[in-house]
Amino acid sequence: MSFSVLGAYVINLKRKPERYRLFEETFRNVGIRYERQPACDGREIDIGPFIENLNPWFKVFGSEAAIRGTIGCKRSHEILWRNISQLPDGWYAVFEDDARPIPRRGKVALADVMASAPLDADFVWLNEYDSVSSFHLRTRAQQILNRVFGPVKFGSRTIDLADRISYSLKAFKFRRWYPIGSKTTEAYAIRPRFAGKLADYTETWTDSIDAQIRSGAEHLDCKIYVVRPPLFRQDETLASDIQIPNGQSALCD
Repeated sequence: MSFSVLGAYVINLKRKPERYRLFEETFRNVGIRYERQPACDGREIDIGPFIENLNPWFKVFGSEAAIRGTIGCKRSHEILWRNISQLPDGWYAVFEDDARPIPRRGKVALADVMASAPLDADFVWLNEYDSVSSFHLRTRAQQILNRVFGPVKFGSRTIDLADRISYSLKAFKFRRWYPIGSKTTEAYAIRPRFAGKLADYTETWTDSIDAQIRSGAEHLDCKIYVVRPPLFRQDETLASDIQIPNGQSALCD
């Protein structure tokens, strides 16, 4: 038994059509049907109701633009979760418009990968980045392969030879994810039963959406996994949904 990928959505600001066109261009050959989900624009939000329960860090260090962008990003995901919670059980992929397929040999269909997801999974990270892996922590086997063959250039990213072999063989694994580090939110899959539960949890307070998902993983009855090797990455040439150098957010730039 497995659950199918029943839908996919791309969060994009209406005033940023160029980002959506870039997303379309890079996803043209991926084989995923998706819908454009209008993002909640931080410039247009009445932030008053959100300030009372805002993470104190933002009150001290965050600019108004950063706060508005954080709220806009958070609400964009929550509104989509509410919609997904009303849909038939299955997998629904959520992308931000800065998500990019990781170049690889052989076409890997998202539906094929998700068909092997654990039956108890509520949420699966499909992307590359997290703050733990960014420190280049590697398994013993990967370290040995890298010493023997050296790091392998794959597209514009440097990845392990083990990952490259996995892409070629379409050998994907699902590992339990525990909230010990930050995770960017440009690509994940979620089931309706958890989407509603997660929205109920995050709507009661205000923080960056990645921090809220991490907190939900700690406090909610759920099973979150990460697929390895990853399928997507964040386009680092664009403004991040988390933070960019001038303190603003991609949803309020």
